[in-house]
Amino acid sequence: MAYTIILVDKITEAQVDDLSDSEFATLMEIYEVLRLVPENGLILRKEAPQAAMYAFVHRQIEVVYFIVASAVQVAIVRVNRLPDVG
Repeated sequence: MAYTIILVDKITEAQVDDLSDSEFATLMEIYEVLRLVPENGLILRKEAPQAAMYAFVHRQIEVVYFIVASAVQVAIVRVNRLPDVG
């Protein structure tokens, strides 16, 4: 079963719009993973068994998200550029 990716607000949409072409391509690679196995991200905070915040990092792009299992959705909260460490 594939999950649907949603952006939660205008701030997240602006973060995505601000990405360069190569960064956007990386984001699309991340989305493909999240559509199939969203629980592969790092758990940042877990409030309850079905309320966890995750992060997924790939090529200096970090995506922070929640899994909404009942709606089969991945809700993207933030898209961050990470500094290149070398």
